Amino acid sequence: MCNQSPTKILIAEDEGIIGLSLRMELESSGHEVCGVVATGEDAVACAFRSRPDLVLMDINLSGEMDGIEAAQKIRTLRKVRLIFMTGYVDRDLMDRALSLKPLAYVTKPVSIYDLQLIIDTWRNSPHKKVNQKDQQQTVWGEIHRYQGGSV
Repeated sequence: MCNQSPTKILIAEDEGIIGLSLRMELESSGHEVCGVVATGEDAVACAFRSRPDLVLMDINLSGEMDGIEAAQKIRTLRKVRLIFMTGYVDRDLMDRALSLKPLAYVTKPVSIYDLQLIIDTWRNSPHKKVNQKDQQQTVWGEIHRYQGGSV
């Protein structure tokens, strides 16, 4: 990450131990975690206040709003990149999530190494540097789906 400012990341994860573990791992990798929230409603509010570059979003959250709905609301407020996480293999959920063109859709357990590769690839993507404001530009063609090992 030389010469780049830290990526500001919001973590939306309703399993507290996973959220805290992700926070510690991402911060030790040089990222700035602007919040760890457990509900879709809190994710929307925190994204509005904190202005993250990236939201690491669990699909099944506590509260009334799932992670996909929260991500849609966040995107109406601000241009932000998404990585969806889920412990479920459900085609309808995956199709809903992929309609938002996330950087990645990962299944739990999530490996911090895979997350770091996704983030680094996005940050170093020539598409990002050429057209940062285009919401449709993603690293999706380069990184389709990760399955990992630890978090």
